[in-house]
Amino acid sequence: MLQFLNTCGAALVAVSLLSSAVAAQDRKINESDLAALRYFLSIDDQESITAERRRLLEAFPGADVDEMIAQMDARASMVDTTEMWRLIASGEFAAARDLIGRTQAARPDWTPPEDMMSVLDETQGQAAFEAAFAAQSLPEAMAAVNAYPMLMTCSRINNAWRLAELQAVKGLLDQAVITNSGILTTCRNPDHVIATLQKTARIGSPEIMESLFELAASRNPALAPRLAALETELAPIIGVPEDRTTKTAGRTPPPPRGVTPAVRPSAPRVVEPRVAEPRAVVAPVPAASAAPAAVSTDTVTAAARAADRQDWSTCLQLTANARTPEALGQRGWCAMNYGRPREAIAAFTTVARSGATATQVRDATYGAILSYMSAGMTAEAANLYRRADLSADQRRTAGRTVLSALASEAFERKRYRDAIAYIDRLSQSVGTLDRGMAMLRGYALLRENRIGPAREQFRAVHATQPGPDSLNAIAQAGQ
Repeated sequence: MLQFLNTCGAALVAVSLLSSAVAAQDRKINESDLAALRYFLSIDDQESITAERRRLLEAFPGADVDEMIAQMDARASMVDTTEMWRLIASGEFAAARDLIGRTQAARPDWTPPEDMMSVLDETQGQAAFEAAFAAQSLPEAMAAVNAYPMLMTCSRINNAWRLAELQAVKGLLDQAVITNSGILTTCRNPDHVIATLQKTARIGSPEIMESLFELAASRNPALAPRLAALETELAPIIGVPEDRTTKTAGRTPPPPRGVTPAVRPSAPRVVEPRVAEPRAVVAPVPAASAAPAAVSTDTVTAAARAADRQDWSTCLQLTANARTPEALGQRGWCAMNYGRPREAIAAFTTVARSGATATQVRDATYGAILSYMSAGMTAEAANLYRRADLSADQRRTAGRTVLSALASEAFERKRYRDAIAYIDRLSQSVGTLDRGMAMLRGYALLRENRIGPAREQFRAVHATQPGPDSLNAIAQAGQ
């Protein structure tokens, strides 16, 4: 669309060059003449703005185009959009669109912020999908996904999981497998990969699951040991339908490990604003002040409600101007869950350095550790983890995430002693190792030529969770 509009802008320039200068002087600039300029200003397309300004100066030599541009900028920035944001946050989408339309009609020089329209589309689409899933209506769910493609992105992976779940409930197992296969092809977050394979195990045949594990391994080579262990763990349930008698039809699968903290912060979950603009009440008349409004308690509450329904974009929009520790903390959790770990780090760091309470600082530090991990910044996460004052549950969760990553990185870099040390610290911290870490410890011992301990490690795994990989590992270590 933008390319088309830019082309149109170029065409307008060409037409103006062919026009008679005398004819142009006989008329004044009207609203239709300024339409293209308004659009380019609204999307901040400086190259097109310059071209359109040149066209207007040539077509209307006596016009003060620069003053018109200044007035457009000033008037557009004075539109108060608070009520629009309130309507969006409360789910009154038709009313929000109506108000936006009436404001545009009253203020032809104003274009609604692109991020606000994006949040409106995402929020309305998410609401439609939620309603379809609650009603277990696959046609309505597909209609929502087709109308709002942004629902099926990795940052909103829960939608794809629920779509696959709904397809399976309706007996369309092949479609469910295809949906989950798309996740494995597109999304690279290790926890997303693991969770997707777990969710597919009961609906896929052994042959299908074998191909999905091969796909996951080819896309994520570093996950090979973990995937091998997972394949063994899932083997007994592959193709075995789940007993759904104890499940409610509309239950939402829990978020994957490492995405939503196992221990929730004491601060409420805040909704993320996408724009730097304040959530001002939209009115078709200039507002008294264009200064950003502080995030109110009501807004924080609305953001928390949006976070509870996993509507991260609305949460971020509502907390765009967060200043208080409570609002910033909520924004941090929403940003992390929305796949914006660096924004989350910024929010959590601000809370930790502000005059927040001890609990808020602790929860923000915990959030920052998980966000660093989500951003792939393992060293930063480890450094913060070592000096953090966390609750016992937070330390266990963060420790499992950080130490597992450090162990995997050390193994990949052939620093096997370090890998063993990290895994031993992990065992001391959390009490037990998952099968993947236990197998990794065995292989690290084997690479260090510590045959006896490696063999004992593999035997211990095989005794409780036997599989072809552990049996093969025992053979490698010698009987």
